[in-house]
Amino acid sequence: MANEVVPSLTSALQEVDTHVTYRSAIHPSATDDQIVKELYKLMTMSTRVFIVHMLTPLGSQLFTKANEAGMMEEGYVWIQLMG
Repeated sequence: MANEVVPSLTSALQEVDTHVTYRSAIHPSATDDQIVKELYKLMTMSTRVFIVHMLTPLGSQLFTKANEAGMMEEGYVWIQLMG
């Protein structure tokens, strides 16, 4: 079920002419440095809406690092999927 969420969401977004321009995969055992590196890659892109689907511990780590990088401020949107 969980593996079907992102492809289903991607299809639904494409039906309303919204495009997923980049997919990021962060390993569950990623270090803070690896997460920060990926966040900085995302910051270089024009996209400011991010959909997050990951286990709670990794999500918490990601959002902590995103906050430290200034990505929880106005202009960024985070949608967290559960399950």
